Formats: sequence, C-alpha cells, structure tokens
Amino acid sequence: MPPIARCDAVPARVDKVFTRHVSDSDGMLFHVHHHHDEKTCPAHNAEAVGASFGAVLPALAENGVNVVGAWVDPPGHDFFFVLETDDYDALVEGLRPIIPSGTATIQPVGDMGATVAKRIAEES
Repeated sequence: MPPIARCDAVPARVDKVFTRHVSDSDGMLFHVHHHHDEKTCPAHNAEAVGASFGAVLPALAENGVNVVGAWVDPPGHDFFFVLETDDYDALVEGLRPIIPSGTATIQPVGDMGATVAKRIAEES
C-alpha cells in the first residue's frame, strides 16, 4: 500500500503515524473496536489476560494479519486496532483469543489521504 498522499486537508501528523506501519502489500485496512464490560474483563486475573489480550497480537501475526496499530482505553474496557489483511477469515481467527470476553465491530476502511486527494483531483 502506498504512503498516504499529501494533501492540505490532511494534517502532517496523519502521514507520520500511518506511513510507518502500513505494509507495501495491497491488503485491505480494517478498524476493529472491541468492547467488554467489567463483568467479562480478564484484567483481574493475570492468566486470563495473558490468554486473551496478551495472546491477540501474536494470534493476528500468526494468521498473517499486519497490525498497523493497537490502542486501549482501560477504564472504558475498549480496544482499538487498525489491521491490514486481504483475508477476512484470518482476521477473525486472529481475534479469537478476545472473542469470548466481549464484542468486536470490524469495519473496512480506506486511506483518508488518498481518498481526499482523489476527490480534489476529480474536481480540478
């Protein structure tokens, strides 16, 4: 995937954040939001957290999914991932360690810089 195109409408920080992590493949990007609640949170047990959230990044890698970024909001019990793959089933399999503890929303997303640049070019 090519680096994000420069465009005045996209802050420079976006280029710095994402061009470091996105691979050169043509895989699709997905935004994943995983939420669980305090009742299903594994953080109260070191073994449980190791088997779930401690295992999810290695599981994604083992399934050939490129982790562009992963972030967490511990008090909100929310996890956010940007993942790159051309195999949806591999993505789901990579998320398997965290599926029992909550719900995940998986959305395909596009390159904002490239989309904005394309729209500007179409109008020119």
